[in-house]
Amino acid sequence: FMDELDMLHFHAAQAGLDASQHSDTLVLSLKQPLSQWMRALLSDGRLSELEDALQSLGPSRVQLLGLEDVEQTAGRLKALSMIKSALLPAPGQVGFPELKERLRRMAVMNMRAVLAEAEHTGRAALEPLQRLLYEELLQPCMEHSAESLAAFWDSHAELHLSEAEFSQHLEQKMERLPNDRQLELFAEVPAYCKKRCRIIPTWMLDKLRETYRLPANWDVASMVQDAENNKLLAKTSVMDPKLLALFDTLLKGTAQPTVRTRDRHGAAPSSYSVVKAVEVMNARNWQGYLERRGHGGPE
Repeated sequence: FMDELDMLHFHAAQAGLDASQHSDTLVLSLKQPLSQWMRALLSDGRLSELEDALQSLGPSRVQLLGLEDVEQTAGRLKALSMIKSALLPAPGQVGFPELKERLRRMAVMNMRAVLAEAEHTGRAALEPLQRLLYEELLQPCMEHSAESLAAFWDSHAELHLSEAEFSQHLEQKMERLPNDRQLELFAEVPAYCKKRCRIIPTWMLDKLRETYRLPANWDVASMVQDAENNKLLAKTSVMDPKLLALFDTLLKGTAQPTVRTRDRHGAAPSSYSVVKAVEVMNARNWQGYLERRGHGGPE
């Protein structure tokens, strides 16, 4: 039918005539069956067929037939499908391949257009997107790899969704993961936050302190700065004069300068003085110390 309408316009143009009124009359005469057919395609999820039909009609005839809501709903469903296809890890997928990254960027751009249109028209699009992200995609991405989680997080940020809500869902999903994967995420999430200049969730810092049974005065936020190297480590200079004096007393009271070893040659110092002290906060070393000591936690 659409081919015949196009042919009508072509021959009318060749004859110098305007066939718009006649073609609109024909289209309107088929309004009910066309509307029913397209809504049935939408209901059945046959989005490719529906998209082809809408493209054949063109924007003006879609408006003439009152099918704008069908077009917008189809666009939203297609955008959601693109997001799912881009982010959901495929069987055998390693990391997040460049092809998936290109699909992800395209899907995000499409979804942003849908969200902008929904905000303008008052139609709901945000809630279906949030359900897809939090209920269907976040857990598989977390289970798969650091790269998949980073792609999810990037998409979430580029869609301007709530960081607080994402942090809440991330915490909930993390509790369902095996312990080994949780420990990996303790390194992956801070590394991602550092790379993207994002704030590490407070609950994750608390989880790290609890998992490694760290002393209460250790600065976990500074320790995760080296997380991308799979280390929870921080070094700070001791500036308190009283502590430096205590170390100096300890050194003078325990050093034995008179003891000679085979690798010592020449004159040996008669005493030592502390000039500098560095506090090393190393989570793995501390955890190993606790295990060797056979104690449940720091005193």
